[in-house]
Amino acid sequence: MRTTALALACILSASAFGQCLPLKSHPAPLEANTTRTIEGTCTAISSSEVLTCLHNLTDSARAEALVSDIQVQVSGTWHAATVLRYDKAHDLALLKVEGVTLTPVGLLDEAFAIGQPGQADMKTERGGVREILVSTDKLQVGMSGGAILLHGKLAGIITSFRLKDGKPVAFVAVGAEVVREFINGKPK
Repeated sequence: MRTTALALACILSASAFGQCLPLKSHPAPLEANTTRTIEGTCTAISSSEVLTCLHNLTDSARAEALVSDIQVQVSGTWHAATVLRYDKAHDLALLKVEGVTLTPVGLLDEAFAIGQPGQADMKTERGGVREILVSTDKLQVGMSGGAILLHGKLAGIITSFRLKDGKPVAFVAVGAEVVREFINGKPK
């Protein structure tokens, strides 16, 4: 029996900041006598719910159909998870994890932009974070669904990466404001 796997890494283990956990799903086999596993990362946002990327749960070989067998690993044990809702536009999925209590990460409330436009006085503006770009030379394919943390708060969920000269150079994440709207079920 042949196994096809997409291996993705977890960026943060259980800590005071919450949990970022391994996730796996099993799409239907493409050929007889084969199995496939999609592995990814999810981030605890409540005692029983996690966020991940929708693409971690879709079977791209079968017209983006959602997979049904989803599991999240907590303290070495795999637990069943079900999709509560998803957002294709932002590549997010909210899952309920059965039989375990998670340590959630708090959401970043707001960000500040400070500048001095032209000859004007210094200006400070408050707002939400909608998208984040994190430049790093430690990029690894497979961190989708992991957390971007600022001062211990969830600033965003990693959804993809940017390339320069064919090499990954930055994580792209949907920001905390988008995550909050999604969790609260607010329309885009």
